[in-house]
Amino acid sequence: MSEQSQHTSDVSRDHDEEGGISPLDLESLPPTTRKIMRLILRKPEMTSNDLHAAVEAFPPDERVAPAELATLLDDMVDRRWLLRLGSVPDCSYKVNLRRRATRQLNKNVWDALDGLGTPRKRTPRSGDGPPDA
Repeated sequence: MSEQSQHTSDVSRDHDEEGGISPLDLESLPPTTRKIMRLILRKPEMTSNDLHAAVEAFPPDERVAPAELATLLDDMVDRRWLLRLGSVPDCSYKVNLRRRATRQLNKNVWDALDGLGTPRKRTPRSGDGPPDA
């Protein structure tokens, strides 16, 4: 397994069932994958032709061969990090950002908050009696 695919499998290991990628995970991707994801994120969706043209405009030492780009895109689609709209080669790509997890608050928390608006009876404690006259 290549270093690139090993690293991307580490990123997605815990999130396979949820689909999508979190913005925090983007920073831990390999540089080439991260750069492609950022390209696509800049537009609501990016056509395959626009993506190939943008990758061709990379500096020579950062360019990705068309076959490698196709493999990377297929991998990102398989991981559900990208959505492919249409069929190859006339398709568009869109980044599939994972929704933020909703937090389920414990019922006791809600009960405690509900009780804040109602006055409570004060129970006397020892030493709380009336002052001696």
